[in-house]
Amino acid sequence: MNDEKTPGSVQNLVVPGGYGRSIDVKNGQYIAVRDIYGGQCGDFWAIDAGDFDHFLSPAHTWIHLGRIQPRVGDELVTNRRQPLLKIIADDVGWHDMLAPACDRHRYERYYGVTGHRNCHDNF
Repeated sequence: MNDEKTPGSVQNLVVPGGYGRSIDVKNGQYIAVRDIYGGQCGDFWAIDAGDFDHFLSPAHTWIHLGRIQPRVGDELVTNRRQPLLKIIADDVGWHDMLAPACDRHRYERYYGVTGHRNCHDNF
């Protein structure tokens, strides 16, 4: 991958597999999440920087939408049912909003692996 910015972006940030990163996004700014290496999955959190008890809620979002799968044009809502993000493009087309983020307990219990990197601990 080259280090050129996506047109209109403020910054590009590559997140290595098994790791996490955070960025501040202001109202009206855009983010683009891309699988540049192919075959990757990722867990995505969005939190109100002014109130950590106010955050993106997949459960509230699918009730708000009336369906489990979000589509272009849909607003993703918070645990207070307030719009937080809007999908303006989607190259993937399928998003699992039901399964929790992977965690160390999953790897230990189901796979017998200890110390495996996971999205929950990255958060």
